[in-house]
Amino acid sequence: MDYTLVFGTIYGPEGLPYKGAIVKFALNNAFSANGRYFSTSEVRAVTNKFGYFELDLPPSVWDMSGENYYNMTVVLNTSTSHQVVVPYTNEGVNFADLEEYKFPHERQTFIGENCH
Repeated sequence: MDYTLVFGTIYGPEGLPYKGAIVKFALNNAFSANGRYFSTSEVRAVTNKFGYFELDLPPSVWDMSGENYYNMTVVLNTSTSHQVVVPYTNEGVNFADLEEYKFPHERQTFIGENCH
């Protein structure tokens, strides 16, 4: 069972790579897949002197409910948070390219689709 490598460079307010930034990912919902349990426990990395980090994460798309995502937080002097979908890929993905999770009420409704 391969995880997805999520990587990237964090830049500070001056536009330079930021050493010591904390990058945190936590699944919104725990789930089981392929005989393993994945909890909502936070996984974190600290950027190196080049502002770079790497984390191996179980893809949120493995959750068969189809409605799971990660809460991603970057902590510099302040913090920013995003809800992102981690795909399954052997190639890795830059965190800046992760798809933002769209909550059901934010999704486009198509003609003929059942709206609740």
